[in-house]
Amino acid sequence: MTNTEAKKSRSEARLGSGVLNVGIIGCGRIAEHHLRFLSATKGVRVVGLSDTFVVNAERTAKAYSIEHVFASHEQLLQLPTLDAVHILTPPEFHFRQASDALARGVHVLLEKPCTYRADELEDLYRLAETKNVVLCPDFIQLFVPLFRRAVSLVDSGELGKVVHVDVHLGFDLIPPELQETIGLHWSFKLPGGVLHNNLTHPLYLALYWAGSVKKLTVAPRANGSLPQGLTDHLVIMIEGTLCTANVILTGSSKPDSYSVDIRCERGRLAVNFNSSTLIVERQSALPGFVKRALVNFQVAGQLVTEATKNFYNFARGRLLPYQGLESLIPKFYDSIIQRTAPPISKQLALAVAQAEEAVCAGAGKLHVDTRRRSSFQANLTHREKILVTGAAGYVGATLTQRLVEDGYYVRALVRPLSRIETLEELGVEIFFGDVRDPQSVHAACQGVDLVVHAAAALHGSAKVIVDSAVEGTKNLALAAKQNGVKRVVYLSSMSVYNVCDLRDGEAISEATQLEELPQERGAYSLAKRRAEDEALRCLSDSSPSWTIVRPSVVVGKKYDLFSPVGKRVGNFLIGFASPKKQLRLIHVDDVARAIIEIIRNDDTKGHIFNLSNRAMAQQDYVNGLLRRQGLANLRVIYVPYWLMRGIAGVCNSLNAVNSRVPRISPRRIASLYRDVEIHCEPIGGQSGWFPEENLLERLRTESQ
Repeated sequence: MTNTEAKKSRSEARLGSGVLNVGIIGCGRIAEHHLRFLSATKGVRVVGLSDTFVVNAERTAKAYSIEHVFASHEQLLQLPTLDAVHILTPPEFHFRQASDALARGVHVLLEKPCTYRADELEDLYRLAETKNVVLCPDFIQLFVPLFRRAVSLVDSGELGKVVHVDVHLGFDLIPPELQETIGLHWSFKLPGGVLHNNLTHPLYLALYWAGSVKKLTVAPRANGSLPQGLTDHLVIMIEGTLCTANVILTGSSKPDSYSVDIRCERGRLAVNFNSSTLIVERQSALPGFVKRALVNFQVAGQLVTEATKNFYNFARGRLLPYQGLESLIPKFYDSIIQRTAPPISKQLALAVAQAEEAVCAGAGKLHVDTRRRSSFQANLTHREKILVTGAAGYVGATLTQRLVEDGYYVRALVRPLSRIETLEELGVEIFFGDVRDPQSVHAACQGVDLVVHAAAALHGSAKVIVDSAVEGTKNLALAAKQNGVKRVVYLSSMSVYNVCDLRDGEAISEATQLEELPQERGAYSLAKRRAEDEALRCLSDSSPSWTIVRPSVVVGKKYDLFSPVGKRVGNFLIGFASPKKQLRLIHVDDVARAIIEIIRNDDTKGHIFNLSNRAMAQQDYVNGLLRRQGLANLRVIYVPYWLMRGIAGVCNSLNAVNSRVPRISPRRIASLYRDVEIHCEPIGGQSGWFPEENLLERLRTESQ
């Protein structure tokens, strides 16, 4: 008996006993959902996991008590008892991994996009047929209960045949998991770029009704939600063998939407995945004026019914993400056990693959260009070459422009998804990398004389905010030393100071004690405080020499006008403390000018400098700036300290029950409400820098 025959006989024996052994290839975020639903599926058990990042597989195996963990799919496929695998890796690996599994007689549930090319998917189906195993893509939206209700209505014949389908999918093109990746996330490298990762869903929803494609037309558009003029909006027009369909895939319109509009001979069905509602409009014999009078009541009644169902399902814990996957997985295994057709037909899978290929061919500019940009700066008047990290950021971009205007050669270190249009216009050298990546920082530091380290993550997960600051500063310090950089200017923050132990009216100087409990004040304070420790370790060095700059709240040019006071909600501005609390602000141009003066003056080496403008009361900022920007009716609510403490107490109590409720520490509140002075005399004495006067007037002029 051959190995294949032996495996087949063992598999048939397990089929007879009603238990199938399953493996997972790829232990990313989506694997959690597969494992959750597999654990609730009768007749299957997960026996092994594989991931090239073994730590991912080990963590997942521990959470689900899975015995075998492997570093490659080849090792997983060597398990003699393996019957099926779920392939959940990035699409570039799908064809090879699916081929290897099918060749060993293992059934395959395949993540979307199935393959890069339609002919590859055809090869996989041929191999599956040869080995008498099931290949099934996970077109999960087809199995969402809401959509199945629509299918049942159409299948009943009540509304007649489908004439046309509109599918609309609007989504965030760069969600946090893509923004926070070191380097360029794999989804940007797909044949259809980042759009391709979500293209499959609307296509199979459209082609489920439209059938095979007779003609497909693509209208791409770049509306600016992606960098480098990449396509962020697609309109796809399909002439199918059964009906016509339009697909809109967009990342440039808000709010996000996900809907299918099915138009039939005698009615219409509107499926909204976001609101989990199905609205049915039937042909009516009533006169038009009567229909117009009644239609809104009919729709409202259906919405109330749908809302009631959703609330009931939510209360029962049944309104969950990936509901379609919950239904698809048992159907996939039923098709194996009962030897019936898989839940997704080969015809639909191939039609989708062919449509994907056609769309990608006509979708315009799809890929980020991360090749190094050479400098074409003119009028260089200084010999020093300066590297600016975070050069596409708020302060970094302004500083880069000022350095170029002053005749310095600038190399800009930016992340792959940064907006670089202004930097390209300035003609600076552009180097793509990430300060969290030691290799890219080392390469960026080669051949430069000075570094201004301005890179910092202000948004995203706490881990990314902290790592960008702390690991970034560590990497920069090492790379600067290894490459013989002469000077480093580090852009820090006032958040490193221990303002909580000061009294109102006291002053912060460069000698003020630093925060000892930054974790109590949030991720940004923690990041800046720990990064400060890295910079302080280098402050006494001479090769390279370091200077630390601690600006107050940076304002000016393109910034959130409301952030210095608080948070805007509609026509309300929620502020902290009293109207008379003093705001400590500094214009971004003044920060850039201060850094240039520091670079020019060797006496600033080894020093720390505070930067701030003259203080102004919150009410002066509101009345003198915000109310003059067409916001005369803006209502400002100042939350007193005692009330904020009460709100924090409630939140902290709820946090013990539900971790989604934020915890607000007393130290964080104190840092918001403390009213202190800032002394900035040292930088004036060392370099002659002083902030420009009339900050409020400058902000008014810029905001007009």
